[in-house]
Amino acid sequence: MRTVVIIPSIGRMPLLDRCLSSLLTGRSRPDEIIVVFQGQPNPAQSTEITDRYPNVTVIWSARVGASAARNAGARFSDAELLLFLDDDCEADADWVATYAERFRDDPSLDIAGGRVLLDKNDASADIQLGIQDDQTPRRVTGRRNPVGTLDRGGNLAVRRSTFMKLRGFDEGLGPGTQFSAAEDTDFVYRAMCAGIEMAYLPDAIVFHAQWRELSDAALVEQGYGIGLGAFVAGHARRGDLYALSLAGRLMWHLGGKPLARGLVRRRAPDIRSGLRYLACIPWGFARGIARDRQLIEESGESRNTLIAM
Repeated sequence: MRTVVIIPSIGRMPLLDRCLSSLLTGRSRPDEIIVVFQGQPNPAQSTEITDRYPNVTVIWSARVGASAARNAGARFSDAELLLFLDDDCEADADWVATYAERFRDDPSLDIAGGRVLLDKNDASADIQLGIQDDQTPRRVTGRRNPVGTLDRGGNLAVRRSTFMKLRGFDEGLGPGTQFSAAEDTDFVYRAMCAGIEMAYLPDAIVFHAQWRELSDAALVEQGYGIGLGAFVAGHARRGDLYALSLAGRLMWHLGGKPLARGLVRRRAPDIRSGLRYLACIPWGFARGIARDRQLIEESGESRNTLIAM
């Protein structure tokens, strides 16, 4: 089974360098690594990567956004197993092997996600964005809700055939768009609705660098809330009442519980985080309802241009 690692990037070169180095020093290397930059092609930036990493392919996506970049990388490669990694993450030495072996041994498995841990240098960081440290393996079948379990776009494995069946990520959601999150949540939710077999594999580990300042992290968290609200709105607009019910659950788990915990323990960060989600999920929902209908099947296929450099 051929594997490709697809890394969307906006040119954070020191982080990207660490990301690529982690892949090339692992126990099992992927058959292909594709870095997808976004916007107008910059030959010097492409050359900086390919000179240092001759086995890495660099392409450019004309459309800005992590979703568009991931879709572009998936279309560019013909590998059977697509592994998605963000440029501010480092892969564990066994990351590629863990996914490749599991998908090879389990033909019924179509999508899997794994743990996202603090970078080794951030063990005492106050900021912990995008972390998933659950150590319990889970099989997600039928209508079992995957939201909150394996919806981390920076640590996701998908069979190519399944990715194409789902028509990739919604390019109106995620970093680089007006709804700067939840493209991964939307992807695994659509997979659930299609009855696709998924699993959470805690042994598939990546380390997420916490490089943002506290003020920037607050803005990112606001974006999480807005994106989640827009994700719910997109499905609710199509008459999905189950998706609509997720709004209340997300507000409770991400907003209500941290707020209550913060008040009891007198922890200001928890209070602020809870209030952000309680405000931003409804705000994102309202904006999502007003969003122009953007069909998933149009995502990048006719509007996105790829340039290999």
